[in-house]
This record gives sequence, C-alpha cells and structure tokens, in this order.
Amino acid sequence: MSPHVSFDSELDVAIFERSQKTRVDHVEIGGPGDKSISHRAVLMGALAQGTTTITGLSRGLDVAATMQAAERLGAHIKYSESSNDGVNVTVGGAGRELGTDARDEIVTLDFGNSGTGIRLAIGVVAGIEGKNFRLVGDKSLSM
Repeated sequence: MSPHVSFDSELDVAIFERSQKTRVDHVEIGGPGDKSISHRAVLMGALAQGTTTITGLSRGLDVAATMQAAERLGAHIKYSESSNDGVNVTVGGAGRELGTDARDEIVTLDFGNSGTGIRLAIGVVAGIEGKNFRLVGDKSLSM
C-alpha cells in the first residue's frame, strides 16, 4: 500500500510569484510507498499551517531523522497506529512560522545518514529569514 497524505490545513501555494497565493483547505495525495515520498510528506506537513495526516509512512531511520529535524523547526509530530504498510503520523505544521521560534543562534539539524532528508531540508531552511541553520549528518554525508 502506498502512503496517503491528507492535508486538513491551510497551504499557501506560490504560483509564479511569491505574492500570488492560493488557499487550500484540504488536499489528499496518494503515491508509491517509499522513503523519498515519506520525507517529502513530513516536510510538506511541517510547512503547512494546520494538521497533516500521513498514513503508511516509512519506518526507516532516515525518515525518523527528517521527522526530528521538522520537530526541531517547530512542527509537532504525533504517532498514531502502525500497520504492515508503515507508521501513521499527524504533523502539526508551523506554516510561515516554521523555524522562527528557534532560540539558538545557529540551529543544528542532524540527519544521520539521510541524504534525501538533508537535501530536501536545505530548500526548507533557505526560505526561513533571520535564522542560521547548520545541517549535519554522519560520516557518509560529511565527506
């Protein structure tokens, strides 16, 4: 079974220019189940303003590292039931406030061995103004 993502939240979707936005109240996305989709679903939930429900999320350590980074940025992640198809989580997104509450002068996000997580997070933190981020990983990501 593939992961299923349900956004019951407010997403600001930029169209061509940053000033043009569309409010989306509910989105359901289904796709092939893999780690790559799971990373993206977690980060989209963190960026949304409101609640995102993800079913069938990958149980891997890479995705767990991305979830920890999202929590460090201010998203709230709650695990619910687990099935053979993966883990079910609810992500309370911080929207435009993502990362802005961090109190450290430099916020360190550790992605362990997750190359996909660190690459995707670079784009997320690049859009957070007024904060400095240090993205690190294990030896395989630090060469």
